Amino acid sequence: MSPSRSWVLALTLLSALAVAPARSDERTMFETVKGWKVERTVGDTSANPCLMTYSYVDKDDDDAANAVVFTLDGANAVIVLGYEHWAWDKDQKIRAPFAIGKKVINAKSTWVGEGEMMHSSFPATIVPQLMASKTIEVRIKDAAAEFDIPDFAPAYESLRRCNAAPPPSTAPQAQSNAPQVAEGPKPGPESHPAAPAAQPLAIAKLQFVTRPADEFGDIAARGSNAFPAGEKMRTYLEVKGQTIRPAASGQRKFGLRLDYEVLAGDRVLAGQKGVFDQDFTLDAQAPPVPTMYLNVGLNLTGLEPGAYTLAYTLHDKLDGRTATGSLPFASIPAPTPSSPAQLKAYFAGLMFQRTIKDCDFATTARQRSALDAKVAAFDPQPATAAEEIRTHVAADKPSCPDTLETEAKFRTKFGNYLEMSTDAFVAWMDKRLAEQEAQAAPQPTNPAPAPATPAPQ
Repeated sequence: MSPSRSWVLALTLLSALAVAPARSDERTMFETVKGWKVERTVGDTSANPCLMTYSYVDKDDDDAANAVVFTLDGANAVIVLGYEHWAWDKDQKIRAPFAIGKKVINAKSTWVGEGEMMHSSFPATIVPQLMASKTIEVRIKDAAAEFDIPDFAPAYESLRRCNAAPPPSTAPQAQSNAPQVAEGPKPGPESHPAAPAAQPLAIAKLQFVTRPADEFGDIAARGSNAFPAGEKMRTYLEVKGQTIRPAASGQRKFGLRLDYEVLAGDRVLAGQKGVFDQDFTLDAQAPPVPTMYLNVGLNLTGLEPGAYTLAYTLHDKLDGRTATGSLPFASIPAPTPSSPAQLKAYFAGLMFQRTIKDCDFATTARQRSALDAKVAAFDPQPATAAEEIRTHVAADKPSCPDTLETEAKFRTKFGNYLEMSTDAFVAWMDKRLAEQEAQAAPQPTNPAPAPATPAPQ
């Protein structure tokens, strides 16, 4: 890949992953098409200066952040994949089968990793297959990493228009996926005054959340500030009062930096300067004072159980003003791993839910509500165990009751699952597991008695 295309691994996956200063070439927005962002790299004089990005959180993977980036590079198609839980070494080579839909198109594709990202290049002839598919998949160490690519076709048409369009004559806009500036009402034809902020710089809202926000005010508040060891800490911040100054060609600019510290009383235990650091350029169509929010995800390890404070310091890069915000939280021990019987009960409940959903099997609203509550009570620990079971259930097609006899058996099992208490069902599952293990154990054989030897006469 030529140096002019080195932006590929400089992309930041999602604002939820902004745990280091954002690094990206300057890009201007071309348009948004069905969730895909089509952008043009400023100063790129190649035939294909544009890229398209689709980012989302996977509800079935504990709201893990995912991203797919696609661009053309000569006769090749470059694909960048981002996943929140990857941690590749810089320039790490990964050999893995690559599939579009479920069809493997390259059994020995080579990817280059760095952090949460990996990228590879393929012949551009794969584009029609991508346009006809909803997913792509990389199979790493017998595990399938599947990424959504909905509405690829209209996004690709937008990418082609972007590549064909002449470069903008305006000064470049610095944009990044790390912060998110939410669009407000479109301004009128009058010019926008470019003056320092009329209000103090402030972290106007700061909350622990369960997932990254998709837009300004999209807050999924976390019900507790107690974090088990190993759980990612997510926060949502709203920013107000940033200084906005004139830039070239009628544009305006501002810049922000965010630091964090973890405190035990007055003692600083950990922290990072510039956990987020970005400059912005606003075009003439942006509102005079844009609303802005940040998703920040932190992986904190090594904290002993106890009470702590997460403290943020926000810096206005244009005038040096600062604002602070803090949240108390508690570190608690990781939950005790679920027993094999609990895992089995959780799996059984998910399969009941899947069967009811996919099969022609009548249930009442009360039964479905009771089933959902029972499954939630069995929610296993650690979270990776739950993820593995959900993945298995998603891939395991249920056996639908198709006769009166099989339906009667299913109703009996379903009724037992609903009627037993959680403890009783776990004990029953323990008993069943023990019985199954006993049946599977090899049984001792009794050799036939040796024939009697007649005594000497």
